Amino acid sequence: MIDLRTKGLPNSINVGGKSYLLYTDFREWLKFGEMLKDDSIFKDFNYIDLFFVIKDDVLAIEAIAYQKEFLEALINFYNNKNSTPIESTDTSNDIVWDYIQDGEYIVSSFMSQYNIDLTSCDMHWHMFKALFIGLNDSTIMSQIMGFRSYKKDNKSYEKQCQKLKNIWSLPKKENKNTNEILKEIREEFYNT
Repeated sequence: MIDLRTKGLPNSINVGGKSYLLYTDFREWLKFGEMLKDDSIFKDFNYIDLFFVIKDDVLAIEAIAYQKEFLEALINFYNNKNSTPIESTDTSNDIVWDYIQDGEYIVSSFMSQYNIDLTSCDMHWHMFKALFIGLNDSTIMSQIMGFRSYKKDNKSYEKQCQKLKNIWSLPKKENKNTNEILKEIREEFYNT
């Protein structure tokens, strides 16, 4: 998630109480994502091959001592999860885009919508992802993703809208003080 309260985008991870600078260019993270698809990367300490995105030197002893934390921090940086949409209960495992296979369509879509030439620009991974998910329906990549994710749905329009509302609803933050005050008011006025 991009936090608009802070200037800039994240460029490091924290592991074992130490901060490690990262290469943030989207091309490096596209390579990282491709490597994650290869299950053998997690066998026999091959996961260290994923450390190419870390600018700072990582000592072997640090890599071994904090292997799970490094992997988790790098994967979290790669995923850059947002609180919305809420995971759907649909069990579809359809893959609707592939950054490598769809390279031409992504380049075309960025050029047509943003006038950005991905073949020659530098861009932070999180910015790339934000612009990618913001591609409008007139771009070829968005249309292709729509074709790939198509499902015939016999639900009424209202049920489809309600489902989308639930998926895209913001997480609810409860204020404990407000809840306690409301509880007191309910007890005072309704339990007489």
